[in-house]
Amino acid sequence: MNQVYCLYRVSTNQQLHEDDIPMQRQACRTFADERGWTIVKEFYEKGISGFKTPTQNRKVLQQIKKDAELGKFDILLVFMFDRLGRRDSETPFFVEDLAMHGIKIWSVKEGQQRFESHADKLINYIRYWQASGESQKTSERIKTRMSQLTEEGQFCGGRCPYGYQLIKTGRKNNRGYEIHDLAVQPDEAVVVRKIFDYYIRYGYGGRQIASALAEEGIRNRDGEKFHYSSIRNMLQKEQYTGVFIRGDSRSELIPDLQIITSEIFCTVQQNIQLRKNGQLPRKVTGGALLSGNIYCAHCGGRMFATTTRKSHHTSDKHVERVAIYKCYNRTQYKGHCPGKTSYRAQMIDEQVEKELQQYFELNKKMPQICRLAKEWEQSELPVQKMIAGQLIERVEVSSCTDPKIVFRELC
Repeated sequence: MNQVYCLYRVSTNQQLHEDDIPMQRQACRTFADERGWTIVKEFYEKGISGFKTPTQNRKVLQQIKKDAELGKFDILLVFMFDRLGRRDSETPFFVEDLAMHGIKIWSVKEGQQRFESHADKLINYIRYWQASGESQKTSERIKTRMSQLTEEGQFCGGRCPYGYQLIKTGRKNNRGYEIHDLAVQPDEAVVVRKIFDYYIRYGYGGRQIASALAEEGIRNRDGEKFHYSSIRNMLQKEQYTGVFIRGDSRSELIPDLQIITSEIFCTVQQNIQLRKNGQLPRKVTGGALLSGNIYCAHCGGRMFATTTRKSHHTSDKHVERVAIYKCYNRTQYKGHCPGKTSYRAQMIDEQVEKELQQYFELNKKMPQICRLAKEWEQSELPVQKMIAGQLIERVEVSSCTDPKIVFRELC
C-alpha cells in the first residue's frame, strides 16, 4: 500500500481560513481516497512564501527530505506543484532529489511529475521557472497598486500605527476582508506629541523618554512600558505629519491625520543626524555640567553622568547623592579602557568653569586687542602682520558671549 505525505501551503496568513487550509486538505484527501492511497502524515506551512523563503529555511521541506532519505513514505501529494515552491533556482532540484530517493511526486491538479526522460526533467524545470515568473509579476502588480493607494491617501493595511485607530468603512476587498481607514486616536496622539517634545526640549534619547513615560504611568496598547526601540521608530515616523509613505510613494498632506507639524519632524531628524555626528549634545539637562558631552581621555569612549551615595554607612538616616561621570567602555567592557570607572563630577566641572571664566575675562579685553590687531595689520613688519591675523581670527571665534555657544566651541 502506498504511504502518502501531503503538503499544504499558503503564502500569507490572510489566506488561512480560521487558521486552517481546508480547501487543499480536502482536495488531497479525496484524491488519495479515489486511488486507495493511505495518508500517513500531513504538513502545513502557514504564511510561508514559496518565492521569498529559501528551501533550506523551510523546516517542513527539510523534514520531508529527511524522511524521504529514510524511506518513510512513497508519494508526496500536493494540491498544485507550486505549493512545493516558486524558486526556479531551488525547487526543481529539490523535487528531482526526492525522485532520486524513489519518491513519486503528485499534484491533484497536474498529475504526476515523472523523470523518465530528459524531456521530463526539462518540463520539471520549466514548471517552476514559470511559477517564479508569475510570482514576480504578482509582486509587481501588488507594488504598483499599493503605490497608487498610498498616493491617493488610503490606508493599505497592516498594523495600525500608535497614535491612530482603525475606522470601519463598510467596504470589502476582493478577498472579502473589510477595508479600514485611519483616524487620530486622541489619547495616543497626546503621547506622541509628548515624545517629540521630550526629544526637542530636553534632549532625551529613546531610553530616557521610555523611562519618563513609565514614571508618568503611560503604557503602550498592550499595557506594557514603552521600549526604547519603539520610541526611536516613532521619532522617525513621518506619517505623524499627516502623509502616507510607502517606498518612494507618498500622499499629499491629510490634515485630519496630522499629529505633529512637518517643522517639528524635520527638527527632530536634523537633531538625530547632528547627534550621530557628534555635533549636538546628546543631553541638555542634568545635574552635571558636562552631562552627555564628555569623553574618556584614556579610551575616547563616551562618559555618562549618574549619581552615587556620598556616604555608604548604613547608619546614615539621610542619604545624600553626588554626581559622578562613568566611562561606558570601562563599565561595560573593562578590557577596553585602562582608566578609572568613575570620576567625581564636581572636580571636573569646577575646572571647566574656571576655564570658562578665564575665557570670558579674555573676551572683555577683546575690543582693545582688536584695535591693536587692526593697527598691526597696517604695519610693514611681517611679524606684526602675522600676529595681527591670528588675533583677528581669535576675536571672530571669541566674540560671542552666549555660554552655550562658547561651551560648544571649547568642546
